Amino acid sequence: MKVAVLGAGIIGSSTAYKIIQQFSFCDVTLISDEFSPSTTSDGAAGHWEPFWLGNTPVNVIKSYAKETFEYVMENIKNNPDSPDIGFFTCHGFILSKDETFKKPFWYDIPPDSRVLSKDDLKMFPSEARSGMSFTTVYTEGRRLVPYYIKRFQEMGGKICQKLISSLDELPGDFDVVINCTGLGSRKLFNDKSMFPVRGQVLKIKAPWIKQFVTYDVENQDPMYILPNQEFVVVGGTTQKGDYNAKISLTDRKEILDKATKFIPSLKNAKVVGEWVGLRPAREKGPRIEIENFTLSNNRNLKVIHNYGHGGCGMTIHWGCANHVAKLFDQVCSQQNTRLQTSKL
Repeated sequence: MKVAVLGAGIIGSSTAYKIIQQFSFCDVTLISDEFSPSTTSDGAAGHWEPFWLGNTPVNVIKSYAKETFEYVMENIKNNPDSPDIGFFTCHGFILSKDETFKKPFWYDIPPDSRVLSKDDLKMFPSEARSGMSFTTVYTEGRRLVPYYIKRFQEMGGKICQKLISSLDELPGDFDVVINCTGLGSRKLFNDKSMFPVRGQVLKIKAPWIKQFVTYDVENQDPMYILPNQEFVVVGGTTQKGDYNAKISLTDRKEILDKATKFIPSLKNAKVVGEWVGLRPAREKGPRIEIENFTLSNNRNLKVIHNYGHGGCGMTIHWGCANHVAKLFDQVCSQQNTRLQTSKL
């Protein structure tokens, strides 16, 4: 069976790896106009925390997030190379301006989640009136995306660098297409519910920062300080509908002003990089389902969609890949049934 996976960010690369890992009999090609290090996922800090999920039922997102958390944690516990592929743990704090902290739906996934006491909050500026602490997992995009693609190729997967503007432009006859094109689905599949959420971050050399801190993450301009292995990612913005991929000096100043209010020592730290990414958000949340598609030559094609993860792709990517694998198994079963029937 010939399979095309469209898109090579965290969703496409992990899905391609999952499919070829579980269905070794398939001929799988990963097709994208951009590969690492040029994808949006390469700039992601990889902080595990579910948010920006449209109208997707909470139980569905919780399942994806839990599967991803457990997958990463299992690697950290058993794989000595886990840091090289971007996996590590980090303890830290979610802070809120609300007087009473509302536990997030995923509160029971990290085993050490704890609501902060008034004494705990004395460590932070007065704006932080409530919050929680927990140990999360990190999946650094710039390390993890290349790892998935490397493993995919080692298992026999093929790579094709090509811009696909229509499924009629696919480089070959495929039995199944798995669509992981993110914002590209707005044009490729005419999904007008897709929109960008612009994120700008700074990368700061601050090796003394060992814990993450986030504040007001549900609002338009949240504050987050996220330690990675070689630098600290400081942000950020969540500007809906903004396609501007250039660095904003105004945003830079606001990001630094907010971050240094919580951790003053960042003021004199060296900025070693800046990055802007367009998160592929969808009004209804992630779309993971099968679509029957007809090409211009009237050939029928099975398309499995996996896009619209917003700023949550790193957090739920493996759970989503597992869901796609289940849908792919259904497609395989249907095609085998038809093949056996035709032989009769």
